[in-house]
Amino acid sequence: MGLLSSVISKPSATAIGIVMTELPCFDFYGARPIIVCFSVDTARYDYSCLNVHLISFVIMPNIRKAEPTDIESCARLLNILFSQEHEFTPDQRKQEAGLGMIIGNPSVGTVFVCESEKGIIGMVILLNMVSTALGKKVVMLEDMIVEPAWRSKGIGALLLEHASRWARNEGYGRITLLTDGDNVPAHHFYEDHGFVRSSMVAYRKRL
Repeated sequence: MGLLSSVISKPSATAIGIVMTELPCFDFYGARPIIVCFSVDTARYDYSCLNVHLISFVIMPNIRKAEPTDIESCARLLNILFSQEHEFTPDQRKQEAGLGMIIGNPSVGTVFVCESEKGIIGMVILLNMVSTALGKKVVMLEDMIVEPAWRSKGIGALLLEHASRWARNEGYGRITLLTDGDNVPAHHFYEDHGFVRSSMVAYRKRL
């Protein structure tokens, strides 16, 4: 039964007999609804009697905190991002050095990655700050990137909602981010997810 059995081989003890369920998955290739019908005698936990009628099935990508072993894959994504942005130039060595300062160092920030069966396909970084105006810790959202082949499939929304929910649960009071001024699709994306354009202007000074 392969991948399907890994999802339904531990049913709820209260779900005895015939169960109809809709899995919260996303079919990246056909955008089809994913519905699984199955029956199992949970009183006996006899998984050999599973009767599955599968319409379509895809494993939901996993979002997790990045680990040191993910640095190379994340740096590859950053190279894609910095090739698209006006103010930055890709440099694998520098990207790996920067990621190494964050990953495994929660006092600095948190890197989330989205992982499919083919590897890491997206990432986002939250860097820790403090707002004296709010009297709370806040985060700066940086380096939001999805592998080009996986765009327009809901991955960016999954990453952003996961990061926002995590920050809220951890007691952060605000998320701030920067985008290129002419990146209108990005503006719409963030506005659709509750972000409001600030009237403040960003300035930088290289040291």
